[in-house]
Amino acid sequence: MLKAIAKKGNMYQPNAKNIAQKYQLGPSSVVQRSIEALLSKEMIYSKVTENGKYYCVYDCFLHGG
Repeated sequence: MLKAIAKKGNMYQPNAKNIAQKYQLGPSSVVQRSIEALLSKEMIYSKVTENGKYYCVYDCFLHGG
């Protein structure tokens, strides 16, 4: 999940079927647990904009990896 968010940059709708398939993330329940774990470990953060909620990594060295 962390790699997928880092590659995507700002990841909107990580539970979307096309995102899960593209990055081989598994079922939405696994995606949600992964996001919660990464948020609690402060490896990613979420932000709400007019386009919706997105997730992004804290470490700039992980972007685009």
